[in-house]
Amino acid sequence: MAEPPEIARTSVAGSIPSQDTGIPQWNWATRVAFRFTCAYILLYIFPFWLSYFSWVSAWLGPYWKLRRAVVPWVGQHVFLLGYNVAQLNNGSEDTTWRYILCFCNLVLALAVTFIWSILDRRRKSYAQMLQWLRLLVRFFLAAQMFAYGLEKIFLLQMPRPPLGMQLDILGDFSPLSLLWTFIGSSPSFQIFSGAMEVLAGILLVMPRTPILGALLCAVDLSFVLALNMCYDVPVKLFSAHLWFFSIFLLTPELGRLADLFLLGGKVELTKPTAIFSQPWANRTLVIAQVMLGVCLFGSYLLDDIQLTIQLQNKSPLYGIWSVDEFIVDGQSQPLLLTDETLWRKIVFDDADYASVVIGNSGRRIYKAQFLPDKNILTLIGENPPETRFTFSIEPITSGRMTLNGEMNGRHVQIKLERFDEKKFILMNRGFRWINEYPFYQS
Repeated sequence: MAEPPEIARTSVAGSIPSQDTGIPQWNWATRVAFRFTCAYILLYIFPFWLSYFSWVSAWLGPYWKLRRAVVPWVGQHVFLLGYNVAQLNNGSEDTTWRYILCFCNLVLALAVTFIWSILDRRRKSYAQMLQWLRLLVRFFLAAQMFAYGLEKIFLLQMPRPPLGMQLDILGDFSPLSLLWTFIGSSPSFQIFSGAMEVLAGILLVMPRTPILGALLCAVDLSFVLALNMCYDVPVKLFSAHLWFFSIFLLTPELGRLADLFLLGGKVELTKPTAIFSQPWANRTLVIAQVMLGVCLFGSYLLDDIQLTIQLQNKSPLYGIWSVDEFIVDGQSQPLLLTDETLWRKIVFDDADYASVVIGNSGRRIYKAQFLPDKNILTLIGENPPETRFTFSIEPITSGRMTLNGEMNGRHVQIKLERFDEKKFILMNRGFRWINEYPFYQS
């Protein structure tokens, strides 16, 4: 059953509509909860958001410096860590630094809530401030959904498993590597999941569909968070915050959604309090929301298109090359798995790197420099001590080529034959509508 209009204007659970102004009055617990939530969200979002703008980030130098000093101090004196906590930029969001920073934000938010509650104890509600906070969270969340969703659509987040990885032993994969291989081996699944994230972002930035967008975000991020937890992906803390933000957007509607989905009642969504008193100002804000959403989507789309073009640069020697014969100083060597000096396969995937399979010791990564006009290949080892091998390449014919050069002061000749990639079932099985029997092969 639809609620009366005066109740439908209530935008926060636990609020009491005023009898004379129509503006909702919140109870004490709701006001305190809002103050804490607002303080914590702002502490978390603003540095992250402003880091996208270099001209703004430059003004935050004192803040970054203070944070670099406070976090290690808290680690040593509060958590009694026996080592200095460093801020690592290595792709992991689950570092000790991040957890301590999260703890600092939590403590600071509690302190802000306490002081705010004393200084502003006479205020009865924060209806307009809530709408501004929801607007900020919507666009922050939409930006993340655009970023991750478009990366999936362009197959950038989980790319096709590299050729060298397809030679590795499954049991040697980390859970993270297995997840990336699992999703990267199915482009259609990755595109579909990315499209759902982008759709959620679009619904979030549109003025009339933020609740539907928050619902879809909550579903998408529940799946993402589960994968991160179960496959040890080091963005658990970040994805948990994104999921929390989607729930925050849904909080005013949770009671009504429960009535709709669990009790089968007829309900109406809340009508949020207008941010401005002038209608023209609210209409201008709506237009600004749409324009900002288009700019966000367009910027991420342009970045991913440019990155996709850059990644099209494959090695001219692309493929897996099996060693057919390894000749040292004119003597052909037996290709024994126990011999850790002989190469068994060379993999050229990315234009700048190559990997070499040596005996039973797995793959070694080398920087690759190929000069096609001179048919010269140089491999530079990344691990110390640095190794450098320079080979001349005989013309490639019928899927064969020969490398001539020196290794460890001895002349070597490596005869290679191209490996047929279609033998990899994972990437070539394809889709079947009809399967008379389950196709399970290992």
